[in-house]
Amino acid sequence: MKSVTVGSSVDSSQKLQTLINDTGNTPTEYVFSENDIEINSTVKFYNNTKLTGNGVNLHLKDKVSESVFPTMTPILTSKTSPGAINLEFSGLTFDGNYNNQNVSLGKGFHNFIYIYKGTGIKVHDCYIHDTAGDGARLTYCKNSDFYNNRIVRPGHEGVYFDGGSDAHAWGNYGEIRTNNLVRVRHITRAHVHDNKIYNKVAGAASCPGIQIEVSTKQGTLSDVLIEENYLEGVYGPGIWAMGRLNTSRDAAKGVIIRNNTFYKCGQMKHIAGVGGIVCDGINDIEIYNNLFDSCNGYGVLFGSYVAVTSASSGYKAVVRDNVFKNTGKSITAGEASGTALCNLIPKKYTVEAWGNSYSGNVRDLYNVTEQVKTPEEPDGPAYVKFECPESEIDGLKVKYNIYKRLNNE
Repeated sequence: MKSVTVGSSVDSSQKLQTLINDTGNTPTEYVFSENDIEINSTVKFYNNTKLTGNGVNLHLKDKVSESVFPTMTPILTSKTSPGAINLEFSGLTFDGNYNNQNVSLGKGFHNFIYIYKGTGIKVHDCYIHDTAGDGARLTYCKNSDFYNNRIVRPGHEGVYFDGGSDAHAWGNYGEIRTNNLVRVRHITRAHVHDNKIYNKVAGAASCPGIQIEVSTKQGTLSDVLIEENYLEGVYGPGIWAMGRLNTSRDAAKGVIIRNNTFYKCGQMKHIAGVGGIVCDGINDIEIYNNLFDSCNGYGVLFGSYVAVTSASSGYKAVVRDNVFKNTGKSITAGEASGTALCNLIPKKYTVEAWGNSYSGNVRDLYNVTEQVKTPEEPDGPAYVKFECPESEIDGLKVKYNIYKRLNNE
């Protein structure tokens, strides 16, 4: 891969684009210094490009013209759209300079990175702050990684995976505004883990912390794992898991939410359906080993967050081995507000619950019965006997952590 140094003389988006065009369509790493580049136009890259930012500051020009950046026109994107391949963005700072712009939050203005139908997209170790739009919007992409980023006061999502497959978001720090840190929509296979999500702007962040969804008649979602995240002070639900419009019960299925901490989520003043997790329209969802502490509204709610509802019925859920403590009523209290585990749509959802712990809640259960599960006896001996050549024994010891039993033992 060719290496190109981006010197301090490259101080505008136009100069950066000229450098890219002059370098040409060849695999290239652009290595930046800690200079400031004013953004007044979209910058487009060839395939097989790596940006090593080293803290370079990309600063959106004051009151940048809406004719230059109309809605859904990003700061950084690919010259090949659709079909971007192997793009890596690292060590970049983007100052969206929102307080000096004339556009609204959450309307598609000033998305930092946008890739359409790309493969092998990586965004990591970036600092994205005070923008009107998304940190990264990756639409119908495959094998996308968004990790170790710091997202502060975005105008919409931190990262928005919209369609495609194999999406991963981990190790990110987010102070949300307007919408979530991570949104997963119409994705096959996604893993969202080890993120820290805070709301430090009160009602300006009227949203969930993580959102997974199906929201068209043809959309589908499956095999989503959300684990080891910490969410604090979120105004909406910590996680909103939602399927609507598609009448197939299995349009959204196979979601696991485990080992997360929800602390003081559900601070919304004017919506009742808030709390730790709010779910409607996801089949075969498993929620286990989570801590719900001092959430308002509900710990886990099967029902509506806002005025949307699922289009089918017969959904199944398992909620087990969680800790629910100090669940309080939401500021706008709805039916059974203050319940740790609540099913407000029993005609649509069958919820199995066992092994959960409850303390200090206004109410522990509503339309859910906690089952008593007895340990199952193993079907056979707790060992496996097999034969293999002597030469393979050492490798098996390491791989399976087993030891050969000698005849004279």
